[in-house]
Amino acid sequence: MTTVTLENDVVQVIVTIDEKGSVFLQDVLPQGAKPQKSASAFFESSLTPLVEVRLSGEGNRFSKTSKSLIGSYVGERLKYKSHNQRTDGDEKTLDIELEDEKTKIAVVTHLTVFDGIPFVRASSTIHNEGDADIVVTQLTSLVIGSMTRTKQWWKDYDVA
Repeated sequence: MTTVTLENDVVQVIVTIDEKGSVFLQDVLPQGAKPQKSASAFFESSLTPLVEVRLSGEGNRFSKTSKSLIGSYVGERLKYKSHNQRTDGDEKTLDIELEDEKTKIAVVTHLTVFDGIPFVRASSTIHNEGDADIVVTQLTSLVIGSMTRTKQWWKDYDVA
């Protein structure tokens, strides 16, 4: 397993790439906090897929329904291609590119942290690299805030 870390003065984001090339969000923690073992009796690990994609005609492996938001066939086939970190002023972004050989799509997830703000923003971009048309029915993103002990942390920041 390989890990990639995005961090600033208040937040750390740890992404794991397993031996098959699957990419997972391992931890999002306040700076200085140590990752903890999963406390759930049902899950050995708290790893979650970095991104989920559902295309028309591609369902969910486990429950065979379009109602589940994770576990899609496409999401399981997405494999790590590359990553890049960039800094622009007080923001740092980690771009992680994944690809699905079957559908010929490429997905880039952008994880961004901002100096001094206990907040992580994620967005994903999907590209059709193949000749066949695709219909995207789901593409996940992530926003995490409130990683401090302050009950109303958002009053101290303007995030847009």
